[in-house]
Amino acid sequence: MPRIANTSIIVLILFISTFSVSSIELLDSDLNFKFGTGFDYSALSSYYNNSSVEKAEKQALRTVVFITENGDSSHTTIGDINIDYTEFHNRYFFEYKLNNRMSAELNFDLAYYSLENSFTYNDTLRDENQNPITDRWGESQYQKIDVPDMNTSLFRLMYINPKLNYYLLNDESGKLKVELDAVVPLSFNNTSEYKEGDFIGDGFLQIGANMKYRAIFETTQLEFAAGYINRSEVYSDQLNARLGVFFTKVKDTYFYIIADYNHSLTNPENVEFAITQLPAFESYLSTKFGLNVNIDNLELDVGYTFVPWGKNYWLMNRLNASFHYFIK
Repeated sequence: MPRIANTSIIVLILFISTFSVSSIELLDSDLNFKFGTGFDYSALSSYYNNSSVEKAEKQALRTVVFITENGDSSHTTIGDINIDYTEFHNRYFFEYKLNNRMSAELNFDLAYYSLENSFTYNDTLRDENQNPITDRWGESQYQKIDVPDMNTSLFRLMYINPKLNYYLLNDESGKLKVELDAVVPLSFNNTSEYKEGDFIGDGFLQIGANMKYRAIFETTQLEFAAGYINRSEVYSDQLNARLGVFFTKVKDTYFYIIADYNHSLTNPENVEFAITQLPAFESYLSTKFGLNVNIDNLELDVGYTFVPWGKNYWLMNRLNASFHYFIK
């Protein structure tokens, strides 16, 4: 069946899981406008390969040059690529209530990406004539060598994210919301050339639709969501699903646990992990633990996202925090 037919069927069955959690709904009050800021911080500790096996290091070949009195000499050796990659996102959020069923959002992302990479291998110790040094049993002696391979960073306004929210149901027992959104890259320009690919890439357009249902009980709320994302260029389309549980004992304060599953619709048999590029075929399960507190017109949300499983995915756990203010 053609891809567009599959996409149409999937969109009818599933919609993308919602992006954020908020306890104050503009449609539940006389508030008309919501704005705020937040940040996400994450660091790459390892990655999941195409077989869902976690890899802390990646092996590769490098040609190492030795400077000697008789001229330069070189040899090719195998070693581990050591990755030190971090992301910091400063997000700006705006929402406006259009009517009693619909609201519109606009999000901006100011991001900082940093990548430091070194190549570690066991080098044979040599004398002044570059002859291998051996111990008394004739075994070659080695030392671990770290060779700087790359150091680059990127700091720019990366994308805008418009959204449209429409409530099919909104009462004291439950909420059913449909959301349409797009992620439009602004300046995901390449800053460094590298043998394994351009740093980060030039971005991609992402368009999605989603549906979320939240069942409301006295001290607990349950959230179910699912959906679809269409991504341009080489990036695979995705199916998303969500299950969330929200607990509250104090008015306008709750603790939540959310599980999100993101599934790539394209799964090549052989995918090379490139530390300089955004993954194009990632599938992963993430869990988020957080606390949301509301005081008058102020909202504070703090959470931590942990990834227990993935496939073709950078393993980056995230610290999240956001602050919102509501006005009429």
